[in-house]
Amino acid sequence: MQSFRAAALVSVFLATGVACGKSSGVAATGGPTPETASSAASAGDSRSCPRPSQPDRRPTVAVMYFDNGALTNRTDFAPLSKGIADMMVVSLRANCRIRVVEREQLQRLLAEQNIPADRIDAATRVRIGRLLGAQHMIMGAFVVDPRDQMVITASAVDVETSEHEADVDQRDAAKNLLDMIPALARKLNDAMKLPAMQTPVYEGARPVKRDDELLAIRLYSRALEEQDRGNKARAIDLCRAALEKFPSYAPAQQALRKLQATG
Repeated sequence: MQSFRAAALVSVFLATGVACGKSSGVAATGGPTPETASSAASAGDSRSCPRPSQPDRRPTVAVMYFDNGALTNRTDFAPLSKGIADMMVVSLRANCRIRVVEREQLQRLLAEQNIPADRIDAATRVRIGRLLGAQHMIMGAFVVDPRDQMVITASAVDVETSEHEADVDQRDAAKNLLDMIPALARKLNDAMKLPAMQTPVYEGARPVKRDDELLAIRLYSRALEEQDRGNKARAIDLCRAALEKFPSYAPAQQALRKLQATG
């Protein structure tokens, strides 16, 4: 069922169009650890964050799944609901001064609470943020039009007060999704007045641009869905398929290693 947020975004999308130019307690993590260094590199950040002092008082951020408002090929784009959230987590980890809740922890909580990921209102999202031990909850939606132009909107809520903190968006061709997310993450970081990122999100080396990059990200996003359903073999196959299209896509590399390492 399409959410109110996605429906509202569709209305704005149809009214304004999309610019086609290039785009500029639960355990949490803050920046790439040795285990996640390769994933962070794919988001454009090659640094490893120093070990935080204890107790860790950095602000904690959680990212909800994004609502699918695609105007065409909705089924094909549906997995990006989780995929975009996963990419946002990776991009925000470039900021060593915040902690970011891992997507797997969010999924585990949704399963434990028996909360359908595609039917969550604003109040429930705030409650989920509290259960995750987060001070800030990010949520959003995306639309893809018949010309494969995309707009992604994201907002943030202060979990403790339920007050609205920020609204940002990023517009570009859907094929440039890998560039859109880090740019959106940086806008959010600034609008939420989080500690400044010490270096630009894309200071590190970006993977070589591939024509089938978007297809690879969609395949990886489907792998996340299968993983969440407990279909390990299918998730492995989809990760491998994503890497056939985009061999240097680090999140798929990391996910495949973790899936193969588990019994």
